[in-house]
Amino acid sequence: MGEYLFDKSVDQSLLKSGLTIPKEQDEKLCKLINVTLEKGEKEKIKILIEGIAYEATC
Repeated sequence: MGEYLFDKSVDQSLLKSGLTIPKEQDEKLCKLINVTLEKGEKEKIKILIEGIAYEATC
């Protein structure tokens, strides 16, 4: 994969509330991971950062 989508500064909000993907990048991300979501649907995914996998909801 290796495509750069956006950056996020790590601060307390990331640790307390989690990461939110900017709306502009949402469609691009879903296309990259082959996920199609209807309004209100969620999909469990894993995000790999520097070799560590993190559970996430798309």
